This record gives sequence, structure tokens and C-alpha cells, in this order.
Amino acid sequence: MGGREVPQTRRRWRHGARAVGLAAAWLLLVCYPNPWILLRNGLRYARFPVDPEILGQVPFPVPAAPAEIEAAVLRSVRYEYDWRQYGVPWYVPTPAEVVASGRGDCESRAVLLASLLAARDIPYRLQASPVHIWVDYPGKTPNALENGALAMMERKNGRYRFRWPGLLRLREDMAAQREALWEAMPPARRFALLAGWGLVLVASLPWGVARATFRAEDGNVERGARHPARGAHRGDDR
Repeated sequence: MGGREVPQTRRRWRHGARAVGLAAAWLLLVCYPNPWILLRNGLRYARFPVDPEILGQVPFPVPAAPAEIEAAVLRSVRYEYDWRQYGVPWYVPTPAEVVASGRGDCESRAVLLASLLAARDIPYRLQASPVHIWVDYPGKTPNALENGALAMMERKNGRYRFRWPGLLRLREDMAAQREALWEAMPPARRFALLAGWGLVLVASLPWGVARATFRAEDGNVERGARHPARGAHRGDDR
């Protein structure tokens, strides 16, 4: 019996892995119809697109003090989710894209602020928590979203460093992710995602029925093999 259970278990695992793979592939297709955008995001994160030359293109005066530069960036770049601006859940823009649109999320603000600080020869470093990325600089005042206890990643001297954050805010982080990734998703994309996952689930059901039937038949055969005399007695009675 144990020998028969192993192949069945393997079939169940293969079937489950296939269903999960299809669901993941559909998620990727819905979120990134153009996969190059996702790949480019990764490349830009590895080499954050800081451009000091953007200093001559920004439509606002750039002060000398870093805190005042940050305040000017926050005033000039209206916050907007990537879903609503770029049609994808995650997008890493260039400073020129941020200046052209005048809006963006924390990554948009961070890339522009880092570029302006670099243009002013002010040292800085990028830091990130599970849901936020920001720019740290000398004299920056920590706040509830931007402080060393929340940081899990920083880029310094061209290299990323990762560590476990000293402070976790699971409830707040999950709420922020739900708002940015799910609630901001266009309704048509949300419907397409759920519909595709529903089809994957429905397509999985016949396999489950077939497996249950196979196991039931296999069990009947095994019981008959264990008790051959019962079948003979039934035949004699008839």
C-alpha cells in the first residue's frame, strides 16, 4: 500500500505545483503585460538612476540645505501610486520622468532627491523598509516612516546592504501594501486577475475528481485481493 501512495503523492504535488505555476504566470501577465518593464525595474534598482544633471531641468528653485531640498521635492512631486501612473504595480522611474510628470510614489521622490543632493555634492544614502524607500543625509530628522529602526536595506558607496529591521510594523505594512497593490489596481485588471485564477481553479477540479476515483477503485481492488473468499461466497450464493 505504501508503494502505491508514493506515486499518488507525487502526482498530487506535481498537480499542485502546476496550478500554482499557472496562477503565478497569470499574475505576472496581468501585472506586467510587457515583462521588460519588470526586468528594467530590477536593473534600475541594482543601479539606481541618479542623475545630477537633472538640476538644470527641475521647475523649482533648488536650495542649498538638504532638508530644504527634500521639502521642495515633496511639494513639487505629488504622491501617486504606480498602478495609476504607469499601469503596473511597481515602477522605478528616471529623474527626467519624475520631473516630466510631477508626480510619483516614494521611489520617484527618492530618485529625484538623490539626484539633487548629488548635484549639490551633499552626501546621501538610500534606505528602504518593506514598504518604503527614502534618502538619508546628514542632519535628516527621523520620522515614523523613515528611521534606522525600520531600515532593512541601504545603499552606500555603490553597494546594497541588507539586514533584519529592528522594528516591524506588520499590520501597518500589510495595510499599506493592500492599498498600493490591490486597491489602486485598475478594476479591469483586478477582474482579469480573479477571472484567470478562477479558471485555473476550475481546471484543477477534474484532476481532483479523477484522483479520488482512481484511489477509490484502487482501494476496491486491494480489498478484493485481501479477501478473495468473500467474492467466491457471493458467487456461490447466486
